[in-house]
Formats: sequence, structure tokens, C-alpha cells
Amino acid sequence: TPTDGWSVFDTSRPERTQLTVMNDLERIRVDPAIIRDSQTPAVLRQRFGNGSDPEAMFRMGPIPELVGRTVQSLPQSTDSPVEIQLLRYGDEVSDALNATRPCYYEGTVLSPKSADEPVVLAIAINGTIRAVTRTTSQMGIWGRWSALVPESAFHAGRNDIQFLVVNGPDWRLTPCIASGPTD
Repeated sequence: TPTDGWSVFDTSRPERTQLTVMNDLERIRVDPAIIRDSQTPAVLRQRFGNGSDPEAMFRMGPIPELVGRTVQSLPQSTDSPVEIQLLRYGDEVSDALNATRPCYYEGTVLSPKSADEPVVLAIAINGTIRAVTRTTSQMGIWGRWSALVPESAFHAGRNDIQFLVVNGPDWRLTPCIASGPTD
């Protein structure tokens, strides 16, 4: 959404005659045709839909087809478990109406995967894959990853959180052994 708050997909609004974008230093006026003539709105609509599905944004990882699938519906790997260190984690949710949910997870893959290629991780909440991410290099540390999961994935009380490495074209899942804030 541009800084005026109008969605680029809102056809009920009149066509823009000017577009103002702000960066840290200044306001920049841009010809609105830059959006109209761009492929970006089409890519966004393809990736996230028309806005009627609030969970579409969680399907933006490397294998979006896995989001919404149950762990049990996918083949399980016999590979050795992968070690990860969790930096941000939570599994407990209060039943209070305005309780926060632990929707952001972050960590590092420690072993045994090679640092030469990204590791694809699925995060399952209560048996259903809610996000898929991959490792990257962040601040010179290889193997870092992060993911957002939807609030709707949680129930009050303790939730079952699983971290799984996704292997091969058949998406075999290898469980992770996690250390960090869960200890």
C-alpha cells in the first residue's frame, strides 16, 4: 500500500493523479504510472491473493505448498536429526482475550547440514505446517533463519511446536533437536 493508504488493488478509488512516497529524508513525488505499468502488483496478487485470505502472507517461503499441510501427511525422513539453536521461541498462550501469541521464531541451524547450501525448515504448530523458511547469512553468521506464523495457529495453553528440515523433491521431513529458550 502506498503511503496514502489506498491499496493498489482498490478499484473503487479514482485513479491516482500523483503518488507521494516518503523515505527517511524526504517526500518523493512519483508518476502513478510507475505502479500501473509495473509487474509488481500482479506478482503480489499472485503470491498473496486478493486480500480475502489473511493467512496468505504466511505462504511466502521457499515451498508455499507445504503451508496448511499436516506433518503426518508428508513422508518422514530417516536421516539423523538436525540440531538448531532457537533465539526466539514460545509455545505457551494465555486464554486472556488480548493475550500475545509467539508468532515470530528465529534460530540457527548448527548441524549436520552443510553451510554451502540453504537448509529449508518447516515450522509446525499443533501438527500443521504454518511457515516454511530457509537459512541465510545474517551479519556474517551462516545458518540463520526466521519465520512468522499466524496467530490463529495457537490455542490457549501449551502448544506443540515442531521444527523440521524439508528434504528433496518429495518433501521428506527430518525433525530438529532444538536448544535455546525451550531448555
